[in-house]
Amino acid sequence: MLDEQDQELISRGLEADLNRAEMRHLYRLAVTQPPALEEMAQLLGLEHGFQEALQQERRMVVGTNLTGKAVAAMVAGQAQRNSFGSFVRHLWAWFFSPRTVLLQPFSFVGGVAAVVLALGLFPSMDRDLVRPGGVTSVSTPPRLAIQDVQFNQAEARVNWTNRFVVPPGAATRLSLNNGGKDPVLLQFESVQPASLEVIHYAGGVSGETVRLFTIDGIGFATLREPRQGDEVVVRNSGNVPVLVYMRGMDGATVSDLQNLQQKDKTRQNL
Repeated sequence: MLDEQDQELISRGLEADLNRAEMRHLYRLAVTQPPALEEMAQLLGLEHGFQEALQQERRMVVGTNLTGKAVAAMVAGQAQRNSFGSFVRHLWAWFFSPRTVLLQPFSFVGGVAAVVLALGLFPSMDRDLVRPGGVTSVSTPPRLAIQDVQFNQAEARVNWTNRFVVPPGAATRLSLNNGGKDPVLLQFESVQPASLEVIHYAGGVSGETVRLFTIDGIGFATLREPRQGDEVVVRNSGNVPVLVYMRGMDGATVSDLQNLQQKDKTRQNL
C-alpha cells in the first residue's frame, strides 16, 4: 500500500517539483509497486479532465458574435489536435524534473533518442572547418595519389664482353688475338672531365694511330675491321678514374701497362 509520503511524491511529480533523491525513490516505487502506477494514471486522467473542463469553460465564455464564434472554432480544433500532445507533455513533465534533467536516467535516454532522430533527419555533409582566429579552412580532396607502374626488364643494345677501370696516370692494353668483320666498340665513363689518349698499334708498316680527347660523362670509340695482332691502348691523363666497357670478338686480352712510357720510348727509338 502507498503511504501519505508516496502519494505526495506522486502528486508533486505531476507538477515536476521533485529533487534527485525523490525522483529516484519515485522510479523505484513505480517499478516495485503496481498501485503506484495506477495512482499515476489516475492523476494524469484527472489532469486531462481538468484541461477539458477548462476548455469547456472557455467555450461558454465566448460571445455569440461572429468573431467569438470563429475564435471558439479555432480553439476547439486546436484542443482536439493537442489532446494527445497534452497527455504526452504532462507525462514527460511528470517523469523529468527540470532541475535534475541532466542526471536522471530517463533524461539520458531521451537525449540519446533526440540525437538519433536529428542524425536521421539531417544527413551528414562536408562543412567548412572554423579554426581559432577566424581562419576558415575548406576541406579539399588530397592532391597526392600513388600509382604502381610495372616496367618491363630493360635489355642493353650492346652486349659488353669486358669491363675495366683505368686509374689516373695509368694505361690499359687490349690485345686482339683474332680478327673479324664486327668492329670493336669502346665506351668510356667518368664522373669528372678527364683527358684520354687512345692509341691503335696496327703492326707492320701501318704504324700507330693516336686519338686525343677529353671525356666529360660518356665517350665512345670504334675500331673497324679488327685484325689479329692489333693492340689498343687507353691512357688516362686525368685526375679521376675512367670506367671502360668493351665489346669485341672472342680471344681479346686485357692487360695493365705499368711501364707504358718506357715501352713507348723503346718503340720510338726503334
